[in-house]
Amino acid sequence: MQAVLNARGDGHLLSYAFSGSLVIQPLVTPSLRIDPNKDYAPVSILYETKQAIYTNMATPFNDVKGLIAYAKANPGKLNGGSSGIGGTSHLALELFKSITHINIVHVPYKGEGESIPALMGDQIQMTITPAGPKQFVDAGRLRVLATTGKERWSVFPDTPTVMEAGVPEFSFTLWIALIAPPGTPSDVVAKLNSAFNGALKSPEVLRRLQAVGGDVVIETPAQVTTRILADFERLGPVIRESGISAN
Repeated sequence: MQAVLNARGDGHLLSYAFSGSLVIQPLVTPSLRIDPNKDYAPVSILYETKQAIYTNMATPFNDVKGLIAYAKANPGKLNGGSSGIGGTSHLALELFKSITHINIVHVPYKGEGESIPALMGDQIQMTITPAGPKQFVDAGRLRVLATTGKERWSVFPDTPTVMEAGVPEFSFTLWIALIAPPGTPSDVVAKLNSAFNGALKSPEVLRRLQAVGGDVVIETPAQVTTRILADFERLGPVIRESGISAN
């Protein structure tokens, strides 16, 4: 990211940028002084992926409405794990809590490798994370309540979205963008956008992305910028209200 920030905008140096690094890190770490809409030239979205709400088999609820009802009846008695403070699983949890007005205690771990065993051991009762725990869902050791996108997820095609499950205001999608240095000419950005969007339509690329839970998104550079701004506007208040800071 730093290399691209300081590079010449000639289209020959690009970077793969996760939504966490383009949106969340600047929000939780103001000292970075990065403005993604000025310091980079968005090219395209390579793909996006969703997350899911997972619980263990000991919890007394089987769906999102049951989770919310239990949390409201037992404030502070549910522990919600994440893969780390300020990470995407933490932000998804805080957004869910903010929208549903429930009190779940956040428990940060050092990655999914710690949080998922804690979930299976009932140290925590729920987490919101990508497709990693699917193997445990398939084995009957964990339960998936809902997925976080606006549309259903190919990883769990029979599982409703959180919106379908009764919380229409909630969605949380992770995405991977391609960015260029600031000042890259618009015609160069447009040419790169066209090339990468064309490649994303390849059956082989589609197959490989779907295998890891990725969904292809075809967007113009302007639409990528709009997506980044929308995430800033939506997540900024949640981060401030929760007091999340990496400084």
